[in-house]
Amino acid sequence: MIAPLMFAAATQFTTSTYPQGFVNLTPQVAQESALSHSPEVQGASARVHEMQAALAVARGIIGPSAYANYTQAPQAGAAGETITQRFSTIGLQTTSGDLLAYSPGVRLAQFNLQSAQADLLAAQAAERMKAIAFFYDALRGWANLKARENALAVAQADERAASLRYFAGDAPRLDVLRADVAVDQARADLATAQAGQANAYEALSVETTIVPGQIAFADVVTIQPGIAPRDAVGRALLMRPEVASARAAVDAQISALRAAQRGIFPTVSVQGGYTRGTDTGQRVAGPSANIQMSLPLSNSGAARVNIERAKLEQAQAHLESVNRKVSIEVAAATRTYDADHVAALAARQARLQAEATLKATQTGYRSGASSSLDVTAARQTYEQSLLAELNAYYAELQARATLRLLMGS
Repeated sequence: MIAPLMFAAATQFTTSTYPQGFVNLTPQVAQESALSHSPEVQGASARVHEMQAALAVARGIIGPSAYANYTQAPQAGAAGETITQRFSTIGLQTTSGDLLAYSPGVRLAQFNLQSAQADLLAAQAAERMKAIAFFYDALRGWANLKARENALAVAQADERAASLRYFAGDAPRLDVLRADVAVDQARADLATAQAGQANAYEALSVETTIVPGQIAFADVVTIQPGIAPRDAVGRALLMRPEVASARAAVDAQISALRAAQRGIFPTVSVQGGYTRGTDTGQRVAGPSANIQMSLPLSNSGAARVNIERAKLEQAQAHLESVNRKVSIEVAAATRTYDADHVAALAARQARLQAEATLKATQTGYRSGASSSLDVTAARQTYEQSLLAELNAYYAELQARATLRLLMGS
């Protein structure tokens, strides 16, 4: 892992462990906390509740409705006088429109609910990806800071050693000047690393509402990538919530189109109940029925069908667009992870070689075979390779976590 910098007095890392998280915050905890505080997830969850209520409304439309009716009108009596006709009716009524629209209406509400649920999953996946990115940025910031602290400690130790050698007559004044420059550069790099770590910690804290604690170390585990882009894309198309949402939207529009097509039929209203009243001065009572049919004279029904058909075409186009987007980003994420995996291995080997070169150069400097310029160059190469290894390692971890999320895991 992060090898010790030569002669550094600061905290050292071992060669077999990396900072993998925080004592109070793991990748999983970061994701769950971010989900519970995300406004996007809360909004998507509220829409699911709305669609659940809409489904309950759609299912309740099939039931008949109770009605009460009272009529009063003048009527001629037997002797030519005017008498009053009165009727009161209590019963149930329904319309053919309710019956015809019930099945597609319920299916539309069901698909809308499925779409809302898929949107919620998509919002959760996006929030998880943000949390993962902030988490590894914070780890990267901490590790970079420690590397810069070690680099400054080494530069200061070399500065003291150069001064001692100069006053002892074993090194020229130029070695002291070079050591001074190295210390100044190390201080500047440390200030940049401190700002980077503070920014990364704040971003993670805001996203998760948890302030990162002490660093937790763990053994390095390298996992060889083993999934082809085509296989990853196939799995993502089956598992990704936005794909499921787009499919549900297509199904919903199919049901909406069917409901619109049935809406062009004449509407029949049926009422049935029990009527009591007075007719021609006589008390009457008994079952009653009333059937009405209305036929729209405008072409609004056909226009409604055209609207829903156009919406269906839009939903189908959106589904195709989502499929393409998912295919492209998952295939790219697979290749990115493969590349980051190779880069992490290469960066580790480069750091090991730079470390060996630095040791050899320092040994040569003590024996007079190497100059201070050689040592400075070797140390800069080592520090750069160390930071490159750090960034490559955390890039691999982030790429792996991102790929899993993009595949719908």
